[in-house]
Amino acid sequence: MPISQLPDLPNPSKWQGKTCVVMVKRERRLWNKTTTEVCFYITSLGADARVLGKAIRSHWGIENSLHWINDVTNG
Repeated sequence: MPISQLPDLPNPSKWQGKTCVVMVKRERRLWNKTTTEVCFYITSLGADARVLGKAIRSHWGIENSLHWINDVTNG
């Protein structure tokens, strides 16, 4: 959603350069359990789902690999 469509935001100067808010709904299925998580992102990227999806997946790929390394090395 373009930031321009949101109601007035507090501290407008902090939002300078940001162009949209993205909502991602993740569903995770493990054996007999399904969990759902909703995350919001604020970005200066345009409202292009392919670009945003790639950026978000890239972020979480890095994040997950760092946690995996930390978990393995620190037990």
